[in-house]
Amino acid sequence: RDTVAARMQGPIRLLDFGCGDGRFLRLAEMLQFESVGVDFSASRKKRAEGTGVRLFPDLGSVSRASPGAFHAITLFETLEHLVHPRETLVALTRLLEPGGVMIVTVPDCRTPIPPTTLTEFHNVHPLEHLNCFTPSTLTRFVESVGLVPMSRKPAHVTTRLKDVLRTEASRFWQPKTTTLYARKPAENGASNA
Repeated sequence: RDTVAARMQGPIRLLDFGCGDGRFLRLAEMLQFESVGVDFSASRKKRAEGTGVRLFPDLGSVSRASPGAFHAITLFETLEHLVHPRETLVALTRLLEPGGVMIVTVPDCRTPIPPTTLTEFHNVHPLEHLNCFTPSTLTRFVESVGLVPMSRKPAHVTTRLKDVLRTEASRFWQPKTTTLYARKPAENGASNA
């Protein structure tokens, strides 16, 4: 929230593309975001609709209702499932206001080593994951649609040392995920930094 709020005035408008059951949308609403979502899974959409979050049936519906209207767009573990990821990212970038932030997470495909633990097997979905990204390919991919990657410093919600250490240690045994924050440049060429 602070990453976006520092640069925007008024309520922060968020689109969660691939919102699943709407869990992140509910959290965003608790933090006073004006949030909407899109998901293609009928069962997940049904669960999300039961919570009262605002959903669109597809990206075209969002485009018609809110062109250029979002301060932030999230794609959490979604890009790897898309048949046309570049076209989707181009369309999402059009929906992002100049200076807006897009957050993308994908499974990290840096290693050709087959999964050996139950946790690693859980992250592999050969019939669902149509695309594979590493940190560098994801960076180049978002740059190719006109977004500018941003640096992000790790932050912890807690101050208890035990919790911070557990969070940092989990990065070594959990399935690897690549997270990228990117910004849409300002239309007038002004700096967004």
